[in-house]
This record gives sequence, C-alpha cells and structure tokens, in this order.
Amino acid sequence: MSVADTIRTYLRSRPFTLMAIEGGIVNYSALSRMIQEELGLKSYAAVKAGVCRYASEVMARREATELHAHLIFEGNTITLMDGIVVITSRNRLDLKSEAEVKFGAYYAYLTDRKSAARMTKNDRRSILKVRDSCTAIIVHSDERLETTVGALSLLTAMLAGQNINIIETISCYTETIFVVDNGDALRSYELLSALTK
Repeated sequence: MSVADTIRTYLRSRPFTLMAIEGGIVNYSALSRMIQEELGLKSYAAVKAGVCRYASEVMARREATELHAHLIFEGNTITLMDGIVVITSRNRLDLKSEAEVKFGAYYAYLTDRKSAARMTKNDRRSILKVRDSCTAIIVHSDERLETTVGALSLLTAMLAGQNINIIETISCYTETIFVVDNGDALRSYELLSALTK
C-alpha cells in the first residue's frame, strides 16, 4: 500500500480528526508528524503531501455533501415527546409503546411512564435496562432523507458537537427519532430546529 493510501485509511478511521480537517482547523505539519510517528513512516515530506492532498479532497467533498444535507432539512418539522422511558429487554414485552425495535437478541421500546409501570412480573424479569427521564425528538423530513449522503450524520454531529448524548436513535422512512436525556432536550431541539429554517 502506498503512503497516500495508508494515510487515507488512517484518517478515515478517525472521524473527529476528519471533522477538524473538514472544518479547516488542522495544523497539517503537526498532524503529519503524529501520523508519521504512529504509523512508523520514514518520509515526513511524503506523509505531509499525502495529508494535504487528502485534506483538499475531503474539504471539497464535505462542502458539497453538507450543503446538500442542509437542504434536506429546510422546512422540516420537529416534534418533542417528553416523559419517554427507554426499555431494553431480552424478550418481547406486552407493552404499549411509541416504538418497538428488535435487533439481534434484544428489543428496545420507547414508552411512557404509565405503560412502563404496568409491566407484568414476567416482563420485568427479561428487562436488561430501563432509562427514565428521556425526551424523544422526532424530525419529520421528506423522502430525500433516505437517499441523501450525510443527512443523518449532519444531525448526529451537531448533537455530538454540543456534548449531547443520543441514548437511542431510530430512522424509519421520513421520520428520525433521537432520544436524549430530558436535560438535553431543549438544547437538542434548538440545534435541530435551526436546520429547518
């Protein structure tokens, strides 16, 4: 593998470094020295040339992708659902829920406090985790959401950039649901709604 390919592979596996490159806030010399040391590459000049070349490609691609992704969310609506409880279990539960997802050996439910309180003893035995005091933020988009590269990553990056943890996320057709702690709900709503204007 060439030095350029090695650098591409290295940087692709480091999303936060890529975000910094995309934002134009990286010292290429310092990054090149770090990569040279970590990967044990001999030629600093070759490493820096590879970093600069890949950075210019990434920045150009990002501008086009981000602009297109931003356009997807203009005019969208956002709904907040407060008082959400997230339940993870080994077995399917007899539970009224806003969303039920099965993946692999586990089920995840988004439900309300009353429904969570009505669970049977049998149901409680199969529960792995209950997370109370959550808010679901639902972004209602159009059909382009499914075919637009970078649309969902734009949303998640905005939240992560403000140190907001996404507890659960579900995307189905034109609806994207982010579940966050109640304490992060207002900030999350403000960030996401800024995209819809």
